[in-house]
Amino acid sequence: DYEEPIIETNEELQEFKTNTEPRDIPFEIGAVIDNDIKQIDGIEAGSIANISELESMPQMLADLEPNTDPNNAYIVTNDIVAQGTITTAGEMRWYAFQLEEKSKVTILLQMVNSLDADLYVFSLNDSKLNLIGGSGTTGAGVTEYYTQVMEAGIYFFAVGGYEGTGNYAFAYYQSSRDVENEVNDLPTLATAAGFNTDIVGVIDTPLDVDYYKVTVSSPIMMRYSLSTEENYSMTLAAKDGEASGVMSFGDKTDVYKVNPGTYYFKVESADASYSAEQEYTVNFTKLSSLSSDPAANVLGIC
Repeated sequence: DYEEPIIETNEELQEFKTNTEPRDIPFEIGAVIDNDIKQIDGIEAGSIANISELESMPQMLADLEPNTDPNNAYIVTNDIVAQGTITTAGEMRWYAFQLEEKSKVTILLQMVNSLDADLYVFSLNDSKLNLIGGSGTTGAGVTEYYTQVMEAGIYFFAVGGYEGTGNYAFAYYQSSRDVENEVNDLPTLATAAGFNTDIVGVIDTPLDVDYYKVTVSSPIMMRYSLSTEENYSMTLAAKDGEASGVMSFGDKTDVYKVNPGTYYFKVESADASYSAEQEYTVNFTKLSSLSSDPAANVLGIC
């Protein structure tokens, strides 16, 4: 019988475990694993046009060629959640997608506790699959996570059984709205922000977080803002520098005194809502310069 995907809601996506101990995936990056892959033409590969058809047409399962061969890969599109089964140890289940333009791609893979599966991502060039990345974490039932900005083209990914057998589910997302700022999901990957300039972004997955950093070389008065119709928030997440510090002028003002240092701001969803289309705008406004002399109390207006 057809089973519903393991991953069903945004809330369940947020319960994914954190990867802790990565391992080297069995293939070397850049390795060609097949030289006879059929070129796909936008919407067709294997036996179905889109894996989402399986949700409304479960009877198709009995007639499908198993996607254990990349030539029978199932096509995925943005915001797809689907499941599969690794029936024998070492088996690989294949999927494919096409990007019409440079895009950020995110794949979240979850599995039952009896299965340790890894994620492999390939580009298709001249009918050859070239391994370009993936996610391999030690432990059965541990989530695999892959996110990367990718150029336009045709790509495949495989769910590969490392140990054990059982069901898995994955969520696939893609977005082209703010690829120049991605991937900025960690403070170490934060997008550098200038003053008095709008930056437009999107929260494109339930787990997406966007970091921006502002560097201040001398004391200033600053205001920062987030404009959005979604339930998103922006907070000061971290700061760096011996003299760094932020002073608020009270609950009724959004103006801050900021000392020299680097400041990391985080934009995130408060309720796991997301959209590849709904944009937000952040702005860091420098209002004035301040004297570096702590005894001075005169503002230097820019």
